[in-house]
Amino acid sequence: MQQINIDELKPHPRNNEFFDDMTGEKWNEFLESIRTSGVIEPIVVTTDMVIVSGHQRVRACKELGIPEIMCEIKTYKDEDSVIKDLLETNIRQRGDIGGSAKKVGRRIKELERLYGIKNGGSGFYGNQYQKICKPNNEKKYTQSDLSKKLNMSVDTMQNYKTLINMSPELENLVKIGKISKTSALFIVKKIPENEQQDFLKSINLSKKQTKKLLEKEIHEYNLKKIDPASNNLNSLLTKMYDERFSNIKKSIYEIEFLDSIIGEASHIFKSNVLMEYLNILNTLISKADILRKNSVFNNIHDSNSLKINSTENVFYTQISKSE
Repeated sequence: MQQINIDELKPHPRNNEFFDDMTGEKWNEFLESIRTSGVIEPIVVTTDMVIVSGHQRVRACKELGIPEIMCEIKTYKDEDSVIKDLLETNIRQRGDIGGSAKKVGRRIKELERLYGIKNGGSGFYGNQYQKICKPNNEKKYTQSDLSKKLNMSVDTMQNYKTLINMSPELENLVKIGKISKTSALFIVKKIPENEQQDFLKSINLSKKQTKKLLEKEIHEYNLKKIDPASNNLNSLLTKMYDERFSNIKKSIYEIEFLDSIIGEASHIFKSNVLMEYLNILNTLISKADILRKNSVFNNIHDSNSLKINSTENVFYTQISKSE
């Protein structure tokens, strides 16, 4: 233990990735505690004077003009050991440290990595996660072990990890209370992170974002994505109408053209077979007219083309026989 000048200490570069600074009333109470009682517990630093545990105490000392602080200088075997101590000591000392949902998710994922907890595989111990065998008789951790350590359920941990995929805009709305964590979780599961900002612009944030309302808003947003140029479903239906109606007109033209050929041939050769095909084509023309009038979007172009091709083959066979 030794007293170290505040100006010699450096914050850990990943501290802000996992933890928020204290704010508001909680920070004011903490400042008052340092002012009246001083720093009771020494902070933990590496041999390079990088803070592992005690970022808020150092921050308070700077704000209060306290020049030195008692430090425990620890030697770590590697950076993972530093990160593990950074996470564990802060969680242990601060208790329910809260913070943004995204940072909670990051802490969980990093602890899973450090404890060697992986999804799937063999070696199940009462849940769906694998206990990884570690050397030197180190403790083997499961999701259940980690959930107890963090005082939350396994399902809650999974939800926090999902919230890592919040866009900055969505994260801020959760932070200021415009959108609940539950609603944010629903959005993250349905909308990719790179589209969340556009989605948020499309909804009325003055309304309470219930699951039912979000389902409706997400459905409408996905429909608009189909045709971003017009941003409404009408253009999509119009496009479908134009394509299908074009096919209907083409099919009718082909049928009428073939009908005229068979009609001419029937007058010349007086063939009963030709008359039968003429009747069939007249029936097809009548049906096509009905489809055209009712704007039915069936793909009759493909089916009628098959009928036309079949009719043409028989027709030309009969012509050849007649000749």
